[in-house]
Amino acid sequence: MQTTTNQTIVLTPDLFALIDHAGALDSEIKALTKQLDAIKTTIKAQGAGDHAGLVFNAKVIDSERETVDYKAICEKLQPSRQLITAHTSHAVIQSIRFAKV
Repeated sequence: MQTTTNQTIVLTPDLFALIDHAGALDSEIKALTKQLDAIKTTIKAQGAGDHAGLVFNAKVIDSERETVDYKAICEKLQPSRQLITAHTSHAVIQSIRFAKV
């Protein structure tokens, strides 16, 4: 496992501008995604098949997905903590969230 050290981050006017621009883009993307999801729902309601616009075409495809319920399997088989630990992977990830000040 990796460990991190305390780092000093110097905020320059350029970094302030980048953070503000990224936050604005993030807000816009969230609003656009909400709008797109509503439009997709309307198009999907038309049923499977090809649907034509003036500039774009949309293809609605019905498919089947199979999902394994690992929680139910664990409840039935009751694996030991050692078995779970032996088959558990760890990764260090980095994420960013924007909040309006």
